[in-house]
Amino acid sequence: MLVGVLSDGVTCAGTSKNMGIGGLFVVTERGFTVGDRLALQVELPGRAAISTGAEVRWVREFADGTTGMGLRFVELPVDAAVAIQEVLRRLDADLTPSWPST
Repeated sequence: MLVGVLSDGVTCAGTSKNMGIGGLFVVTERGFTVGDRLALQVELPGRAAISTGAEVRWVREFADGTTGMGLRFVELPVDAAVAIQEVLRRLDADLTPSWPST
């Protein structure tokens, strides 16, 4: 998923492959600090983008110069929470093996 990150008037792009109702993991080329407050624009697969606030909870720097961050959603709007739950439910159903009936 593509993620737009805004902090202190500076925007950067990031990507995420791991999201839950409480937050997500984002990789960006810009470093942030634990406790930073961010504005996010998250492109959900098959849905409209959501906008929400987030707080950096932990940071991991990678050898390629990118930074991974664990973000906690802050003041997640109800419609955004519903959209996330629907995407997660759909992804879970897609990954759940179907067993042949006997």
